[in-house]
Amino acid sequence: MFEKISNSVFVDVSGKTIGNVGIIIAEKSIAIDSSMFPKIGNEIQRFMENQGKDSLGVILTHYHADHSWGSTAFKDKAIIAHEFILENMKNALKERWSNDAIKSLIAAKPEYKELLGENFKPVLPNTIFSGNEYTISDFSGLKLYHVGGHTNGSTIAYYEKEDVLFAGDTLFAKEYPWGGDVTADPYLWINALDLIIELRPKIIIPGHGPVQDSLEEVKHHKMYFEAIVQTGERMYCQKRIDDQVIAILGKIGFYSSKAEERKYATLKQFYRKIKALAKAKKSGYDVEKKNKH
Repeated sequence: MFEKISNSVFVDVSGKTIGNVGIIIAEKSIAIDSSMFPKIGNEIQRFMENQGKDSLGVILTHYHADHSWGSTAFKDKAIIAHEFILENMKNALKERWSNDAIKSLIAAKPEYKELLGENFKPVLPNTIFSGNEYTISDFSGLKLYHVGGHTNGSTIAYYEKEDVLFAGDTLFAKEYPWGGDVTADPYLWINALDLIIELRPKIIIPGHGPVQDSLEEVKHHKMYFEAIVQTGERMYCQKRIDDQVIAILGKIGFYSSKAEERKYATLKQFYRKIKALAKAKKSGYDVEKKNKH
């Protein structure tokens, strides 16, 4: 299930886990994201235990189900997350992750019944940090950066010892990104990509797609997001109506989307943020402060 990509790092980017999963086996072991399914979360935990190293638990890069629902396997360990991830998960439990919503999901995808298990309910993170940087005291050489962008809680994990970066959904390698979350922000997303470029890791594990051994994919995404922002700002100044702007943004060249509604939702959310910042500039909002990760 897991491929070894450096001395201490293992990954599953096969798609079986839905969201990619990383594991570091060093003086202790820790997972980065937990997949969508508790059954796979249990497999992750067993793999870690079989390496003969104490398991600290799991780091969540953001709250989306395909990265966080498997965390039920770590409920007796540390489930580490930024405070915004905790807030997002609490909000999701009220509606999108309600018991009825999960039953509807299983009805639509019966294959999920075994993977999720009986009476599945997501667990919340139990080790919370705030601010933009966090070092795990019991795991040397691993640093977390809260960056926002894909969601307001999005976090990247950089294992400095082996120059490996876990990008979460800050990077969708070789595919169109999902930016339709209500907290997604293209400006912060660009800043997050800039940080990855600044760190210059040798290996990048994206949230979706294959492992990357260069910064080319990061730069490719950054150029696309910058084109979206620049075009959106120009269209806003020209007082174009929203549908016209989104149609123009949709013609900017990039990876084709697996579903047009996914691309439309992403561009709609991005333009909502573009408009909001443009209006804030007129009112004297500190844009420089806003654009720092």
